[in-house]
Amino acid sequence: SSIVWGIFAEFNTSKASWHPYYKDGMSAFDNVPEKTVISYYEHEDGRKLVVVANHDEGEKNVTISSDLFKTATVYDAYDKHDVATENGKIDLTLSKFDCKFLLVK
Repeated sequence: SSIVWGIFAEFNTSKASWHPYYKDGMSAFDNVPEKTVISYYEHEDGRKLVVVANHDEGEKNVTISSDLFKTATVYDAYDKHDVATENGKIDLTLSKFDCKFLLVK
């Protein structure tokens, strides 16, 4: 959608390093449920755009932990709200075949 392209443009993904789930993207995250994948873009200044995708046919509630979340603020760039973090963990609800676009600063 145009919202997604706007998120990528605002984050300036063309100037960021890409960490896809099928290479090293998943290694930064713990407690990732089956059929959930995580990739992210990272700028040199430490900002990240994390994409969490549900490859399952059903809705799921997930708790994902990462050192990336421990001292950062997390913002849902698509739904436009802050995401609560606690001890490096975030809770997300993902609809079937849904994804979240999280800005981590």
